[in-house]
Amino acid sequence: MTKDEWNRALQGRFDHPDAAWELALMQDQFKELRLEVDRLDRRDREQAKELDVAYAAVRALRALLVEKGVVEAETLSSRVDEALDDLRPPAPLPPPSAGGSPYRDAPIVQVVQLTRCIDCKQELPTSETNVVADGNLCDACFARR
Repeated sequence: MTKDEWNRALQGRFDHPDAAWELALMQDQFKELRLEVDRLDRRDREQAKELDVAYAAVRALRALLVEKGVVEAETLSSRVDEALDDLRPPAPLPPPSAGGSPYRDAPIVQVVQLTRCIDCKQELPTSETNVVADGNLCDACFARR
């Protein structure tokens, strides 16, 4: 379809008696969407400011803990890395086999979510841990407490 044909088709559409009403309705919907986008932009900026404050607080606390000798910087960094590893989602499932139903022919994959014991640092399935205020403990470390 050429540009002229497209313009004639559009013009014919808006010559229809209901076209003015449809156009007004679309303009109202556009205004509502624009307001929603503006609201989401404001919310995004507010959350970014909150994250900046939280980041500054964590940096100050980290510096204070290291400065006062409560914990070594390397130990704190490794603990933060471990905590970040726990937040990462598990690996995605493999694609289904070619040619078959994606629901019936796909291999059954058991996804085991792993976590690390906060005392002995052993990595084990979350189903085999005990949750305490500080994090997860393996059965052996939990029994010692």
